Amino acid sequence: MPLALSGRLTTPFGDPLPNAVIRFDAVRISGAVLSYTNAEATTDNGGDYAISVEYGTYDIRVKTSQSFYTLATSVQINSDNTEQDLNALLVAATGYDDLTTALMTGCALNPYATPEENRARAAQAWQNGAWKFHD
Repeated sequence: MPLALSGRLTTPFGDPLPNAVIRFDAVRISGAVLSYTNAEATTDNGGDYAISVEYGTYDIRVKTSQSFYTLATSVQINSDNTEQDLNALLVAATGYDDLTTALMTGCALNPYATPEENRARAAQAWQNGAWKFHD
């Protein structure tokens, strides 16, 4: 039985991401999945998505403009998963309690700057396509 995920894909600032592609690339064979196959969904105009993913091991990517950004690698989907949306799945897979702006944008934030200055820096990184999930 596949894992069904649905929700709204947003920027780190809560703005919906229309027409973004969410892709699960299989990296290991399971009973239902061959290596290098994928499950894919495109968000609607409000950023909403729904995707079903067979049990297996996946790299999870999102494409918001020209390039796919890797959000997490070697994520196992199996009968133990109880997550219902992509964010919960990524938090469970990576061990992060919260997906912060710094994690989502991939930019180094200045500890001496005001929150507004760091938010502007993260927004600029987002607009430049530097948004990705990383540790």
